[in-house]
Amino acid sequence: RKTTPTMFKYLTIAAVVTGAAAHSDFSCGQREPTELVAPTDAQLTQAAKMLAGVLEHRHARAGRKLSESWDSNALQIGVVTHDIGGGLDNDAVDANIALMNEQFSPYFEFTIVDRLTHDDTFLAKGCGDEAETMKQDLAVSPGEFYNIYFADCAAEGLFGFSSFPPSIDASTTEDDPSHGTVQARESLPGGSMCDGGCDGDTMSHETGHYLGLYHTFQGGCDETGGDYVSDTPAESEPHFGTSCDSGIDSCPDSGDADITSNLMAYYEDVCLDDFTDLQMSRALWATLTGRPTLVSAGSMESSDLCLAGHYWDDEA
Repeated sequence: RKTTPTMFKYLTIAAVVTGAAAHSDFSCGQREPTELVAPTDAQLTQAAKMLAGVLEHRHARAGRKLSESWDSNALQIGVVTHDIGGGLDNDAVDANIALMNEQFSPYFEFTIVDRLTHDDTFLAKGCGDEAETMKQDLAVSPGEFYNIYFADCAAEGLFGFSSFPPSIDASTTEDDPSHGTVQARESLPGGSMCDGGCDGDTMSHETGHYLGLYHTFQGGCDETGGDYVSDTPAESEPHFGTSCDSGIDSCPDSGDADITSNLMAYYEDVCLDDFTDLQMSRALWATLTGRPTLVSAGSMESSDLCLAGHYWDDEA
């Protein structure tokens, strides 16, 4: 994004119709959504009011007015990392979090609040058929913290996978242990899973899913839905191992060429760099409405505020 106006603008845009590091041998293992969800105009307006309440509360705690300058208006999310099997390169993890904060700025900010190390019980199977068992056993307050599990996913052919928020997947609740991201250890910065070495974009891609984003190629060339974000051109299919300057226009009737830099697409790590403004609008809506406890724990440090109805008048 070249410009970053305030978050309020994107959450009130009525025009909203509403990945990962990619290598020919590996992919994102995100489960196909059972039902595609797009926020209505009323829900976007509701989320804007919720966001205003979060920021107003934060400013009030500091004795400042909302209109005054603030170092960061980002929604702050606490992260718990899980080193499955031991020996995780924490410097690489820190570098990945720093990169993710750049890519999600100025909307979200992630801070590691705890680092846990576990035995190797789930090292090889945590990306496979025992992923849910692993999360059931190891999750730390998944309603309050973003749990990221680093396992050996190469054997499964995956960079990782994540969980959609309850605003997208209504079959789950905020505190369901299934929430969180499982990420391949070798997809961290400097990892060997990407051609030329990984930059660390897998974490941002999977976190995009965690915050409610679909792949840019969701729905193919379907102009009525796709990823339900109107400023990402339609893509007919994922582009495994395609060069950054490919100039692909896989849905010529959509009017725009495919975006090779979008973090919810499938290109090599070196290509991926950003989200669109309306992707962040959708992510803010999905997180504020689907993960209010996560936002409260990270952004407000107060357990007595209810984001689900405290900040707006339903009659207004």
